[in-house]
Amino acid sequence: MKVGVFDSGVGGLTVLKELLKELDFVDFIYYGDSFNSPYGTKTIEEIQELCYKISKFLITKNVDLIVIACNTATVASLDYLKEKFPTLPIIGVINPGAKMALRESKNRKIGVLSTPLTAKTNAYKNAIINLNENYEVYQQGCELLCPMIEKGWKDDEESHNILKSYIE
Repeated sequence: MKVGVFDSGVGGLTVLKELLKELDFVDFIYYGDSFNSPYGTKTIEEIQELCYKISKFLITKNVDLIVIACNTATVASLDYLKEKFPTLPIIGVINPGAKMALRESKNRKIGVLSTPLTAKTNAYKNAIINLNENYEVYQQGCELLCPMIEKGWKDDEESHNILKSYIE
């Protein structure tokens, strides 16, 4: 089996790492679209076009499944790609992320830091509430966070101050 995994950059490598742990018998192809990153400031139509092109590329590599390892790409293009490629299984990270958040929450309160587009769509809030309506979900669109992660997170005062401003 061959699985294509893509993200708007290198952040999806964390998803790939977990997939490798669980599915060590699978061949993976990873596509990180750092050239067009970040996706969170693009329109839905722009993201759909980028994801369509990446999916077509992965299909030429004979993948049996595509994993969209990017929250924003999942929000913007999962349903779109399923329409365009109806015979190919395509999954995103919102529902698995929501399930993980429910498992990990100790106080029934969940904070979601994401791109502005992901926050605006309420994707995580809706997914979490659909799974368990007894949770409070707080979302914050963080325009600066994705570029900081893609460029390599620096554990310094500036990064901490930016993160602190979003959490507050």
